[in-house]
Amino acid sequence: MTSSQIPEPQNSKAIQFHQIANIILTVILGGAITSCASFIIQTNNSLILLSEKMQVLSSVTSKLSDKIDKFDDRLRTQEMRK
Repeated sequence: MTSSQIPEPQNSKAIQFHQIANIILTVILGGAITSCASFIIQTNNSLILLSEKMQVLSSVTSKLSDKIDKFDDRLRTQEMRK
């Protein structure tokens, strides 16, 4: 046995405790991983929605800018006629 290996307990009570501790740690670790994965998925979904809203906003801003430019051109044309 190398020094990095943890010796297995020899009596039955210690073995049971060791098994229960392993189960508890596995459940806790599994819950933590599940929570992190859920958080990552929710964050990703939020970023996707934000990206879609930014695209819509960009489109609306572009259209509004075009309309303002056209209006400005009309005003200049009217001013030149006067």
